[in-house]
Amino acid sequence: MCVLFDSIVRLSCLPLAVVLLFGCASMDTEVQDDDDSNSDSDSDSDSDSDSDSDTDTDTDTDIDTDTDTDGDLCGNNTIDSPEVCDGTDLDGQECANFGFADGGVLECGDECDEFLLDDCVDGCGNNIQEGSEACDGADLVGVNCAYFGYSGGTLGCETDCSDFDVAGCSDGCGNNTIEFGEICDGTDLDGEDCTTMGFTGGTLACALFCDGFDVSGCTGGCGNGVAESGEDCDGTDLGAGDCTTEGFYTGTLACDGSCNFVTTGCSEYCGDGTMNGPEACDGTDFGTTTCSNYGYTSGFLVCNSGCGSIDSSNCYGSCSLNVSESFTSWPAGWTVIDGGDTTGDTWAIGTGYCASGNCMYVDSDYASSTTRLNEYLITPQYTVGGCTAGTVGFAHYFQWCSSTDYGEFQVSTDSVGWTTLESWQVDISLTTESYNISSYLTGASWIQFRWHYDDDDTWAWYWYVDSFTLSGS
Repeated sequence: MCVLFDSIVRLSCLPLAVVLLFGCASMDTEVQDDDDSNSDSDSDSDSDSDSDSDTDTDTDTDIDTDTDTDGDLCGNNTIDSPEVCDGTDLDGQECANFGFADGGVLECGDECDEFLLDDCVDGCGNNIQEGSEACDGADLVGVNCAYFGYSGGTLGCETDCSDFDVAGCSDGCGNNTIEFGEICDGTDLDGEDCTTMGFTGGTLACALFCDGFDVSGCTGGCGNGVAESGEDCDGTDLGAGDCTTEGFYTGTLACDGSCNFVTTGCSEYCGDGTMNGPEACDGTDFGTTTCSNYGYTSGFLVCNSGCGSIDSSNCYGSCSLNVSESFTSWPAGWTVIDGGDTTGDTWAIGTGYCASGNCMYVDSDYASSTTRLNEYLITPQYTVGGCTAGTVGFAHYFQWCSSTDYGEFQVSTDSVGWTTLESWQVDISLTTESYNISSYLTGASWIQFRWHYDDDDTWAWYWYVDSFTLSGS
């Protein structure tokens, strides 16, 4: 259009932007090239018709040369001077050339005058040792100053992760002077002592590698591993304590950070409602024991404090205590203990100072003057049943000799402990004795009696026992 109306276009283009003028000039040139017209003729024509022919000729020539010869070369994927890169042509460069150890994607800038590093990946600095890195920040792969022959200090990592930094390591641990990286050194404790560590006394020391304090020599403080006054325990030192000392029967005792016992690992104790360990009962758990074990038919049991014994006072039933023995023959279940120097001189059945007929007797006068008599006559165990009150009695004749021989009558409800109801060191003519045993029947399942004669190794006299009775209600 600019060719056909060259004069008009040129006149109209003069006040417009240079861009239009460039466009017209390009079109003019292209058309003439198509028609194989001589550029000089065109220039002459332009010169003849345009008073500004010099300017127009210069402009056309410069623009034609730039466009046709050089063009817009950035983006053709080939580096042309002065480009540093062009599209995929990176001149052999990659992210690693710019210090990115983990690689990534290197790109060329839009103007071909710079590399773009946005997609390059550099692992150094993320505190994780990766790839070819020797270390990375705090990740020293388990290595410390000792690995490099130092005695202490703080190992670091070079900023480019290429190697370890030993500047903070020291050979000075042990020279009694605190140096870089040391908490203390030998006798140089930086003004600290056991009291500043929370103890009341003792001797503070420096740890072997100068990286902390050794409080094992401190006293009077929780945490030194030694149970001391005021502490239940300290660390693994439990003193004499275990679960049993804390009221439990089994388990593992521990110590907390305040040096107090921790019993959460202990188990089974009086009060947990389950009969275990050495308990006779616990709460309402009596095992298989019932009132019938105490000779009662009804009622309920109560577990005494400490879980060691059972109270059967709330049991009840029929009372069957009704015993009468005249010793016409040796009574069933009766036994003796021949405790003298010789045998055959203990309690026997016969006649003599009896209430009537036969009776039981022991005779020191009959034995040798050099033989000691220490003899027991023992009844069977009588079931208490539902009896809550009762009496026991017998007739006897006691011939006393000196100040050392004696006789005594005793009662028991457990065969272990015997209680003396009465003893004699005086002549007793044939007399009937009677004793209230109600207090012994309470809570007992059975009751038993015995007579004990001791001549204390003197040539004493004798003791006759007859008409034994036991009754309850």
